[in-house]
Amino acid sequence: MQSIIEINNLVKDYGDVHVLNDLSLKIPTGTCFGLLGPNGAGKSTTIEILVKYFIKEKSWVSSSVQKSVYSFKQRHCKSF
Repeated sequence: MQSIIEINNLVKDYGDVHVLNDLSLKIPTGTCFGLLGPNGAGKSTTIEILVKYFIKEKSWVSSSVQKSVYSFKQRHCKSF
């Protein structure tokens, strides 16, 4: 099955703090996916990285998704 999102070995650090360490996930097309975990697990950081990527690659993202990403960005991502 084809994936709508695939992440391989994602790492993110904020200074000396390791936020994401070798995150890999594959979300098959047409599935509903939830990102669950305790506070500080890197859920918001993962979503923020995906949003930034989709904004940069918006030529292949539909206009309805672009609007949703823009709305999410305005509400939740201060660093854009």
